[in-house]
Amino acid sequence: MMLKMSTGEKYNTLAWHHFKTVIPAEWEVTAYAVEARIGRIEFSTRRGLQAVVSWEPCRSDPDLDRTMRGFFYKLAIEDAAIESRSSGRFLLGYCKERNLAQGITCMAESFILIRWIFENETARENAVQDRIMQSMEPNRGALIEYALFGLHLRIPEGFELEDAVTQPANVLLGFERPDRARLTFRRWGLPEYVLEGLSLDEYLEKFMKAQGGRVSYVSKDSFLGHDCARAEYAQRGQYQMDRFMGRPWPGGVARLWIDEKEKRLYCCQMIAPPGVELPKMEDLFAAAGQGW
Repeated sequence: MMLKMSTGEKYNTLAWHHFKTVIPAEWEVTAYAVEARIGRIEFSTRRGLQAVVSWEPCRSDPDLDRTMRGFFYKLAIEDAAIESRSSGRFLLGYCKERNLAQGITCMAESFILIRWIFENETARENAVQDRIMQSMEPNRGALIEYALFGLHLRIPEGFELEDAVTQPANVLLGFERPDRARLTFRRWGLPEYVLEGLSLDEYLEKFMKAQGGRVSYVSKDSFLGHDCARAEYAQRGQYQMDRFMGRPWPGGVARLWIDEKEKRLYCCQMIAPPGVELPKMEDLFAAAGQGW
């Protein structure tokens, strides 16, 4: 999803634990947390750190003004003048002396405090702050969105984010449910280099075997408007002794495709123990049927 302001500033969707909103397209993630209970994400540009969003448990009705000012006081800014205003569901405070802005809100639906801290030029950009604050929505329900690192997913409730690898041109997000159903998403850059001259179906079969999968069938297919390879496979579970002594789980499905516009290679794998139902792969992507 790409939004555009009247100023010409482009925005991308951001969705993670507890919330979804938009951020300037030029922002890059320089640090992040997988933990849902408490964590943060940092965003930077070539000009340095621009913003940090954090989440932590809170009581049902916190004093936002006191909490906001307490943050500044911890930074020894007690005597500085703090200008405050409302923006969407947030209370936003700005300290001119330190050129630091902070927006906070309590997501009452989940008793989570969301805090945005804006630094450098972003601390003075009210339009950017307001776009983020006023776009903020709870990220709850039957489908939880995850939009970061070039992926935009809709994960069924019950799956938890277990693995994240975010190297340059090599992204992996892995989700698991208590019944051990597992979803794995990958995004690679430089498709020609990754494929090493192999076709999509040839590479997918080779890749799945390297992952310990027993591939039973590979075919050409289409997915999200792209030509793709589809594989059916079996694999041992990854939980405790399953990986060593358990019987292979049948029913695994994987798809591999190239987004020619983005010049990125994508792979989605799904597998679960026998008798455990998996979601439809098409339903896992926010832009299903429309590309990425």
